[in-house]
Amino acid sequence: NAATVISSYRFLDGHNRLNIGNFQTIIQHEFGHILGLTEGDRPHTNFELGPHCTDGDCVMQQRMSGDFSDITQRRLERKSRGLPPICTDCISQGRKTLFR
Repeated sequence: NAATVISSYRFLDGHNRLNIGNFQTIIQHEFGHILGLTEGDRPHTNFELGPHCTDGDCVMQQRMSGDFSDITQRRLERKSRGLPPICTDCISQGRKTLFR
């Protein structure tokens, strides 16, 4: 059983407007944890503050600053090329987790 709580507060600007792009990225990131994308004995994992991907283009990477602007930019670039927001390691681990 997995759960997450996501607050939109840190994604509000000075006028209380939500940065939708960054908020969508954090939702995808946290949902990836629920799906177990960074679990197991996968090769590219950083365990600081829980398991995260080391691929700089993957939404499952760890962001110490809490700013998801750079990850959002890379996610949107990948989307424009028809690529998923997660790397092949996360896709592979997700398949293992979902089909066991």
